[in-house]
Order: sequence, then C-alpha cells, then structure tokens
Amino acid sequence: ILFGGIAIIFFSDLIIKEGYGFNVIVSVMIVYGIINFLKCFRVPSSAYLQANGEFKQLSIFTMRSALITLSLVIFFSYVLGPLWSLVGILLGELYISGKIYFYVQKSFKIYKVDWPL
Repeated sequence: ILFGGIAIIFFSDLIIKEGYGFNVIVSVMIVYGIINFLKCFRVPSSAYLQANGEFKQLSIFTMRSALITLSLVIFFSYVLGPLWSLVGILLGELYISGKIYFYVQKSFKIYKVDWPL
C-alpha cells in the first residue's frame, strides 16, 4: 500500500488516466484492497483443502468463481464502464471465499476439528 501511494504521488501522470478524479482513484484503491484482503483470507482454507486432497471440490469452486467473475466483468464494463469491472472481480472473489470457508467449516465438523473461526 505504501509503494502504491508513493507511485500515485510521484508518478500519477503515468498511472492515472487524465479525467479521473481523486474520489474515483480512492474508490478503486479501496475495492482493490478488499479484493486482496479476501484473497489473503481464503489462502489458508485453500491450503487446507489441498492438503486434504480436495482438489476436485476446489477446482469446482474456482471454475464457478471464474464464470461469475468473467460474466460480471464483461457486464459491468459494457453497461457501467471499465472502473466498475472491479465490482465483478470483487463479487467473484466473495463467492469463492464464501464457498471455501463454508466447505472447510463443514469438513471441520465432520472431522471434529476445533477451529477458532
């Protein structure tokens, strides 16, 4: 985040297209930060599924998420503009994070694993 802020401050003419206001830039950075937070949140659960050999279920979640993300990015880009395509990515990431989280919680109940989340 620090390097991104420095890059925007010193190299804004190279990064930011002319015509976008400060509010738009901040909105994009917030949505992008949420997307990355969700990715960090699901990594341990994905690793748990991989360690348990749940590759098929993980790939099903990934394919469904990819279809949701791709269709929403195309829709939002066409209807609302390219900046809104991040919302499509965010919704796809919410889908896969939720599916993986609840699947792992279900497997913890089956194997009687105590997990703080």
